[in-house]
Amino acid sequence: MRSGLPACVLRAGLVLVPGVFAACSPVVVCPSGSVEVDGVCRKLCNSNQDCDRKQRCVDGFCEPCSDGDCPVACTPSCGQRVCGDDGCGGSCGNCPEGQICNTNLGTCGVTCTPECTGRQCGDDGCGGSCGTCSGSDVCQDGQCTCVPNCTGRQCGDDGCGGSCGTCTDGTVCQTSNGQCVTSCTPDCTGKVCGDNGCGGSCGTCSGTDVCQNGQCVCQRNCQGRQCGDDGCGGSCGTCSTASCLVCSGGSCVSACSGSEVCYNSNCCTPSCTACRTSSVSDGCGGTCAANCSGVCNGSTCCTPNCPACRTSSVSDGCGGTCAANCSGVCNGSTCCTPNCPTCRTSSVSDGCGGTCSANCSTRCDGNTCCVPGCPACRTSSVSDGCGGTCAANCNT
Repeated sequence: MRSGLPACVLRAGLVLVPGVFAACSPVVVCPSGSVEVDGVCRKLCNSNQDCDRKQRCVDGFCEPCSDGDCPVACTPSCGQRVCGDDGCGGSCGNCPEGQICNTNLGTCGVTCTPECTGRQCGDDGCGGSCGTCSGSDVCQDGQCTCVPNCTGRQCGDDGCGGSCGTCTDGTVCQTSNGQCVTSCTPDCTGKVCGDNGCGGSCGTCSGTDVCQNGQCVCQRNCQGRQCGDDGCGGSCGTCSTASCLVCSGGSCVSACSGSEVCYNSNCCTPSCTACRTSSVSDGCGGTCAANCSGVCNGSTCCTPNCPACRTSSVSDGCGGTCAANCSGVCNGSTCCTPNCPTCRTSSVSDGCGGTCSANCSTRCDGNTCCVPGCPACRTSSVSDGCGGTCAANCNT
């Protein structure tokens, strides 16, 4: 420790910042989604919805606000959206079984097309990823954003190409720790590139490699790619298996071919029976519409045909049966009951298009067939016994 500076008693959670009077600073460990700024954890945000109550989003950080300045309560807005985020961290609904939500559009479908145009990271709208950010960068609105960090630093790089300040009064910046000191000794121990701690260089990287923490590392390349290798052993994103997508040439494409569709995360071939009197499932989440208004006889649509009058069961022409509906006889399309006189000396109509044949060779007396009988000699008219008369044939 330099002469003239008070002793710095190190204890758990404290670090010594060399070259600064009374330089004992607590180590601050921030939770995920927050960064340390001037010894305080500050929560990152994209909008007011990312912040707690009595806070608002200012320049990417959640800041305290008074009642009059705080944003109004978030009002969910779904509009035409049937699924996905309602704008306030809630949901606009869930999709039916076998369908997935396009979180960008808020629509349900059996397939989902990822959309990563102009995005480096974050959700692709179909449950996949447009990529991940490297180092300490964070993903904000689909872009990898560097978060400046000047905690405990007086000068030098802020981690994002900006500056944490400049030194005055003849001091120089010891860039390794961001402190203004009276003299600086370059140090490249364990480093092949980057700052030597005093504003100089420990070397440069070749090709497309970039210098990170004094080491040359591969520069990932995901330009125009949705998925696959980033050129450094990492990934440019993943494809949604729920949409049956696979990575091909850096793009997410459908794994299904021909007439196949994606259903329940698998490629499925819809199948419809040839004849359908009502709508039925195609086996892949879709519907086969009815195409027959009659009955199905195997794979053929058929219209049943039954005679109007039937004294016995007959075929309807479609594999079914027309039951008997007449206990008499059919006279054309009319069911008719035949009617024949009990006694008939000649053939007569039965009233149903048929004939009642003669059943009496003599004479009918009402319903009785009768044989007339006349005495051989009759001085006056007498009955013949069948309702007729035998005329007189003797005048003596």
